[in-house]
Amino acid sequence: MSEVIPVRVAVRVRPLNSREKAENSQECVQCFVEQNQISINGKMFTFDSVFDPTTSQEIIYDECAAPLLEKIFDGYNCTILAYGQTGSGKTYTMGTEETVNTFGFFFLLYVDKITASSEGRGIISRLVDGIFKQIGTSERHRVTASMLEIYEEKVIDLLCISRECLQIRESKGVVFVQGLSVHPVSCLEDAMKLLQKGCQLRSRGETAMNDKSSRSHAIFTLCIEGNESAESTVFKAKLHLVDLAGSERLKKTQAEGERMREGIKINEGLLALGNVIASLTDQNASGRHIPYRVTKITRLLQDSLGGNSYTVMIACISPADTNADETLSTLRYADRAKRIKNKPTVNADPNMVLIQGLRDELANVKHELAMLRAGQNLVKLEDSQTINEITNDCKRCVELEKQNLEIQEDYNRRNVRFAEAMVENSKLVEQLLASQQIVEQLRDHMREIKKKSENKEFDEAMKILDIAISLRGSVEEEKDKDVFDIGEDDADDETSDQAFVNHFTEKQIALNKDMRDILEEIKQKELAFEATVASQTEIVKMRDTYAAEMEQLQAKLIVLEKEKQELLSKLKGSSIHHKLSEERRKRLQELEKELAASKRRVGEIQKLEKENIRLQEQSKKLSIELGELKKLRVKMSKQMREGEVRFRKWKMMADRNMAQLKNQVRKREMEMAREQHAKNLQLAVYRRKYEEANACNRRLQMQLAKSTTRAKTCCDGQFISALNDELAVAYSAAEAEIHCQILIEQRKILSVQQQKLMRKLEKLLKEPPVKRRTGFDHTDMEVEDERKAIEEQLKNLDREIQLRGSELSDIQKKCIKAYSDEHRDQLWSALRNLTEAKAGLDRLFDATVNERRSCLEKDSLIEELRRDMDEIKKFYEKKLDVVRTELNDSKAEVGVLRRTLAEAELCYAKQEHDMINIWNEMVEGHFDLPDNVVRNLNLVKEAANNFTSLQQAFEQKQRDLEKSRARVYHGRLRRKTGVTDGMMHGRSLSESIMEEKGNEEDLSKNYQIRENRKPVERFGVAMDLDSVFSDEKGEDMSTADSDLSYHPTPQKITRKRQSSLANVPGRRDTFVLNEAPLKKIDMDQEPKNEPIPSCSTESDFNPNATYTVEQCSGLDHRSIITRDLFKKL
Repeated sequence: MSEVIPVRVAVRVRPLNSREKAENSQECVQCFVEQNQISINGKMFTFDSVFDPTTSQEIIYDECAAPLLEKIFDGYNCTILAYGQTGSGKTYTMGTEETVNTFGFFFLLYVDKITASSEGRGIISRLVDGIFKQIGTSERHRVTASMLEIYEEKVIDLLCISRECLQIRESKGVVFVQGLSVHPVSCLEDAMKLLQKGCQLRSRGETAMNDKSSRSHAIFTLCIEGNESAESTVFKAKLHLVDLAGSERLKKTQAEGERMREGIKINEGLLALGNVIASLTDQNASGRHIPYRVTKITRLLQDSLGGNSYTVMIACISPADTNADETLSTLRYADRAKRIKNKPTVNADPNMVLIQGLRDELANVKHELAMLRAGQNLVKLEDSQTINEITNDCKRCVELEKQNLEIQEDYNRRNVRFAEAMVENSKLVEQLLASQQIVEQLRDHMREIKKKSENKEFDEAMKILDIAISLRGSVEEEKDKDVFDIGEDDADDETSDQAFVNHFTEKQIALNKDMRDILEEIKQKELAFEATVASQTEIVKMRDTYAAEMEQLQAKLIVLEKEKQELLSKLKGSSIHHKLSEERRKRLQELEKELAASKRRVGEIQKLEKENIRLQEQSKKLSIELGELKKLRVKMSKQMREGEVRFRKWKMMADRNMAQLKNQVRKREMEMAREQHAKNLQLAVYRRKYEEANACNRRLQMQLAKSTTRAKTCCDGQFISALNDELAVAYSAAEAEIHCQILIEQRKILSVQQQKLMRKLEKLLKEPPVKRRTGFDHTDMEVEDERKAIEEQLKNLDREIQLRGSELSDIQKKCIKAYSDEHRDQLWSALRNLTEAKAGLDRLFDATVNERRSCLEKDSLIEELRRDMDEIKKFYEKKLDVVRTELNDSKAEVGVLRRTLAEAELCYAKQEHDMINIWNEMVEGHFDLPDNVVRNLNLVKEAANNFTSLQQAFEQKQRDLEKSRARVYHGRLRRKTGVTDGMMHGRSLSESIMEEKGNEEDLSKNYQIRENRKPVERFGVAMDLDSVFSDEKGEDMSTADSDLSYHPTPQKITRKRQSSLANVPGRRDTFVLNEAPLKKIDMDQEPKNEPIPSCSTESDFNPNATYTVEQCSGLDHRSIITRDLFKKL
């Protein structure tokens, strides 16, 4: 009788993947493996098995799939299906992406009967391997395989290249796919090849959550047929291995077009499967229709869910809090599935079952009939109804007897065919016996020939030949025995290595001894062969010697015969001469004696010829057998070499096994350490359980209090108020979900910023420690400050990420509590009459209408805002075009100003050079200032004023350009990310641009000329303006310690021009010697015709000295001119 059993459900949690780690996702799932419980944000679930991320594939197989092997060979259908969201590890767990090449090493060891396991092997390969290991070499089992996919509600055969759509049919309550190809398999490798072929044709696609996402449901089916004995019932079991496509959210997968349609179809199929599970587990709807026919996947899984099958469901989930909703949905799905009840039955051959049933029924009827005929009626026939029942039973008995006769006739026909086969077999046995008798006769004949042989050496040679043949047979038997023993030793893991070595050594010694015996026998055989050849040679010589005598004897015989005939004729003819006839008669007797002697001699010669022929044949036979012995010697040598090679291979294999044992010992030690750690955590688990029990007790008391309060509330007519509270909770939960998505997006943005800062810090630490160039030179102190600033930013970001993670966890816990069905069930169970139910429905109707009205109003408001946004967008696009035009004009003006600045600077430098020359002439005694000197001085003053004004104008343009760039950048940033100015955290434009461009160098504020690139002559030195000014893009320009310098030989005279653009009323140039002021000339005053003091010997100015001229500028606190404008004059 079939037993009702529940569906076994296991949950597997995968580790966090690289994308989730990069987004700083946190785990929201806790696994209690020993208690088979799992918690997500405080909500507990209990299943048949729970596997944490550290669980291996082998443990998954042992817990979920291995127990089904026994059920399969008992004749039950079995199903293993994997369910979960996309990217949760279903395909990896089932192993549908495995190929033959992936386990090439495994197949090699499998053929050699050596156990080996791979950690990455999935359930399919392990289960198929277990099936074929249990079948072994039995010929009473037949295994076939098929594979299909359900893609967009189309059933497609994956083992057929045509990919035609197949139809689902049903016959006698069994659902099958019409036209599905079935392929026989005989080993694991054949099954894996079919699986690889099917996976190559399976539909896949790329989404935002998975690079190789399965876009269809796949079912790999194995059908096992067989019987354990000739009399047992034939069984037929099916094993369905189902890899369901993952449930998807279009918002997360970002699917479009075809991918979106595929995702919709996948979700429809999973929804229908969920409805089937809900219908099967609904206790209040007994006899309710189960919607199996809604989708193809539910139709094919009809027997697996609530039907004739042992079913195991593996729910794969993600521990990341970003997938908390999908994980909770999967756990609820699995929690409902474990309440499904199946009723599996043995799938036996219906004909054999019918025959057995008929036989049992016939036996029972015959027994009852015999009891009735004997008068031992068990039931009193009191009325006609009982008589009719007996009559019907008799009729059925007659029908059963007819069927029995038909079965008996079929049985007799089979016996006749069996008897004919036995007769043929006996004939073959007789033929075999006859052939054996012929062989025995031939052997007897050979023995007689040996007895008649007079050559003792030939007898000895034959004996040696027999001994060699027997030795060859024994050697071959020993060889087969050795091969068998070695094979048994290889297969037997319990045989020790030392025993194997000793056995091999003994066998080698025995083979060497047999080899020596065979060599000795070959030597004796050669001697016997030589003796035989010598005998044959003597016989040939004798034949040659007696050849002439033979001819003479033949001639003499002829003569004697003639003479004998003549004498006989004469004796018959003359009877007168008695004395003469008497003499002739004597002569005749003598002739007869001579004739007999001649015949005997001829017979002996003929016998020698026959013996010669026999010796020739024997010599040929000896040479053949001698060749066979030599071949045997070569064969034994080869066997000895093969034994040595086999021993070396065995030694290599033993070393490899030893290494594997060491690895197993190391793994066992790790497992022991893990178990010790688990035991250490057991106390914490118990403490947690105690706290959970207390919390459960408190919740129970609260629920009891709430139920009492709600009962009073309903009695008081305040059911509507409670319903409003429940609706308010639902609205709050929906808002919390939106807030969760916002927090997840914010955490992603913060994670990206954190990764950029970490890359920047790594780049900074990899630079040389003395001087790092990041746009301009830094000292070690500046680099250290920058490193500390980055680390501080990283700490702040880490704190923000953790804060958002904790807030996200709290909100998800509240959402789970809000979506709990317990409060709603209590609320609806508190209804007392139809009036309260009608009031509740009216309230829900009003709430729905109000929400719909609010949605329409918001939609209209959104439409208006969208139109306003489009208008604002067009307005700002026009303004942006104007700003871009202004920016281009500003760039052109800046270029003109830069060229003008360069020309003014060049002119100023020339004038300064002329002034220095004039000063030198004044020092040398030329006191009269010519008019051109006065004009040059005025030009110098004018150039200095122009230079200052140009610098100020250039700075203003730079500030305007900076502001324009800032407006453009912030507008672009708002459009991309939606981040407002208040969320920029006070970052400058350069920092924002660095974040956008990937930590590029800071924008420079130096100056460059692009158009005029002709080299100019500056104080006798050919200079290129491009070498003086940098590019317009804003790259920093390296500056020297001093802009204009030349070094004096005896003393150092320094001339500094200090310029401040902020608040310096005038410009003053001062010549100093050894940092002491000597003479001062106010360059801002008009030149006066005052006499210049003469140059005396006590003068501080040496006309023969060289001078160092340094120019300093207050513009941005950095130098303007970047080259030595002139050298030693």
